[in-house]
Amino acid sequence: MNKSVVLVDACCDIPRSFLENHQIEILPNHVASIKRYYTDTKDPRESLEFYNALRKQKEKMKHTGISEEFYSSLLLDRLIHEFDSALIITSDQAFSHNYRLIKEIGILNKEQITSVRRKLGLNPSFKIKLIDSNSVASGEGLLLHECIRLIKEKALAIENIPNLLEDTIKQLRTVFAVRHPDFFKNSTLLKYADTDKKYFGKLNYQLTKLMGHRPVISLTEGQYQLTDKEKSFDDAVKNITTQVQQAIDAGLNKAVINISYAGHLAELRANHHISQLNRFAQEHDVRILTSVMSISVAAHFGPQAIAISFVEED
Repeated sequence: MNKSVVLVDACCDIPRSFLENHQIEILPNHVASIKRYYTDTKDPRESLEFYNALRKQKEKMKHTGISEEFYSSLLLDRLIHEFDSALIITSDQAFSHNYRLIKEIGILNKEQITSVRRKLGLNPSFKIKLIDSNSVASGEGLLLHECIRLIKEKALAIENIPNLLEDTIKQLRTVFAVRHPDFFKNSTLLKYADTDKKYFGKLNYQLTKLMGHRPVISLTEGQYQLTDKEKSFDDAVKNITTQVQQAIDAGLNKAVINISYAGHLAELRANHHISQLNRFAQEHDVRILTSVMSISVAAHFGPQAIAISFVEED
């Protein structure tokens, strides 16, 4: 019997219970500041400690992704011994180097993998199916949710999954409300983003910051775009929840919405606009998942950022 495993990088936001129930393995990311080095394993308690420190210190963070040494060791010392195939979902390639690194390590170690498995008396072939989610945070989490649904409900082998997720990846949309725009301004995502660079220019940015404006960011198919500038964070949250309600009204491809928050979930649930969205979704038989945002993502979007993901109809 073919034994398979599903892995995601730590940028994937989805409830911890979902990861544990489906035995999803986490590939840790690394985040560094001037003072500290963090390993993101998606531990909610460690994430909250990170956000508290971030709010106080307002340090510039650098997200460095998966360690090459860690993944090589995981692949060669455990995965190829315990499993026959692996499905790995990563954050989009603009966000991290994880997809490229995993692909390169698989190619470089192909002969060694075959040799080790032969010595173990296993089928020499070890299949790795690698998926670029073209998303991050709650978007990557929603793609994982659909992946597991296909595996469990349709009883599909993991080698069949990537092709079946292509349309979902194209229709997957994530909207962000950013409370502390300094983090996104300093993010490497701006090098890749199809966004309004003028907003993040030094003079204009300082003026809009003084006016209290908060950016609303949209992510679709790996493209980051500044869609609005709101006068307050409350207005930014209202903006994204309104977008989601409009998408529900228009009809979702998947009746699931995934939300992640860079802070304590009690704060998120207390937000008037989020509560309103929860009621609206319930009335339309749409399920909502909520989880703490990974520190890898918050390094770019800042503490108290909110990400909401959904899959639109064509």
